[in-house]
Amino acid sequence: MSFKRWRNLCSGCVASLLLLAFVSVAAWGQHGSEGRISVTVTDPTGSVVQGAQLELRDVSTNEVRKANTQANGTYIFVNLPLGVYRLSVSKGGFKTQVFDSVLVQATKTTDIPATLSVGALTETVEVSAGATPLVETTSSAIGNVIDLKSIESLPINGRDLTAMTQLVPGYTGTLRDGGGTWNGLP
Repeated sequence: MSFKRWRNLCSGCVASLLLLAFVSVAAWGQHGSEGRISVTVTDPTGSVVQGAQLELRDVSTNEVRKANTQANGTYIFVNLPLGVYRLSVSKGGFKTQVFDSVLVQATKTTDIPATLSVGALTETVEVSAGATPLVETTSSAIGNVIDLKSIESLPINGRDLTAMTQLVPGYTGTLRDGGGTWNGLP
């Protein structure tokens, strides 16, 4: 094989490898349509329960994830698809506690405080109320999840979502030319 042909083959391989590296980095950045569930298990005295069995079931797909709480009585289920889940918390010597409607939202952590009552393993406590607490303790971020129905009902000309960026405080420019700055930044 001639040197020229060898050089063309090597440069093609290098270009392919570089393209593959850039595509895989872009794929890593596509997370964001996922949520997390943080479970903290305590007993009636407020002490943490280590080694409690957790079973998280996706209501729509019936997919099950199992885990045990750590030494501090917590466990975090990560990279969960959006939807409604059913969480079962059990430990020998305690009643099983079940949370029927645990809602997972995009980029949010849903906190579930579970208090296991002393009892036989065959007894079950069902929690049918919403499992979303009023105060989020796992994040100091200020934000809100906007569902698609709320976006569709906004009075935006042509339902163009990029027009929403021009409605935030700090925007200067005109809506016609599409240009402008946000707090002095392009």
